[in-house]
Amino acid sequence: MKQFALALALASACTLTFAAPPSTESIEQLLIDSQIEEMFGKLQAQTRQQSMQTMAATFQQISVDRTKLTAEQRATLDKLPERLNEIVFSEMNWATLRPIFVRIYQESFEQEEIDGMSAFYQSPVGKAMLAKMPQTMMKTEEQLAPVQIRIQQRLRDEVSRFVLELRNARS
Repeated sequence: MKQFALALALASACTLTFAAPPSTESIEQLLIDSQIEEMFGKLQAQTRQQSMQTMAATFQQISVDRTKLTAEQRATLDKLPERLNEIVFSEMNWATLRPIFVRIYQESFEQEEIDGMSAFYQSPVGKAMLAKMPQTMMKTEEQLAPVQIRIQQRLRDEVSRFVLELRNARS
């Protein structure tokens, strides 16, 4: 009898140490509460615009002499950034990412943690954070702009050096 009671106590203790995995429904609710889909949509639009600018600058940097291109070639070149964006964003969309988020959250968090995060985002403090986060991110981007400009300049310089080396190697 003592062995049975000991085995029962150990079994109970073991089940208490393993927390319940979060349900898909609770994670989906957390994704709604935390407004991840809306933030992703805004980020995606911003990324699309930035990548268009970056590609245009890259074409200029690698010395594509548009004056030597035919009108048809220029039109084709002008369409490339948007075509590349279409490829990226056809794969990087919320319908594709949502199940990935759910799986990652299920593997990373326990039900109690998901419930706590949802409660936070539903609370006045959580709602205030979500409301203020876009402005906070804008300020962060403004503060990081000089760093990004330095990086872009260094990248352009390196690409220029590379193009020059490539041209010299051909000679």
